[in-house]
Amino acid sequence: MSDATRRTALKGPRTTVFRETLANARQVGYAGPPGRRATEALTKFIIVDMFAKAIQGTPPEDAVKWAAGELRKIYPA
Repeated sequence: MSDATRRTALKGPRTTVFRETLANARQVGYAGPPGRRATEALTKFIIVDMFAKAIQGTPPEDAVKWAAGELRKIYPA
């Protein structure tokens, strides 16, 4: 996509959210270093699943313990 096309595409009211989102976008693993481990944690939806478990009735403490265990498998001490 050329720069002119990109500028034109981002001027419409339906694309305003993309301009605003880019200002706050962060790389996978932010504020730590990007890498395989950060990507693995993201693609396994560990944080998302932790919230889902809590919303579906798992005690929040147990959901956090589960997520911490899953993250320890990816980020060994």
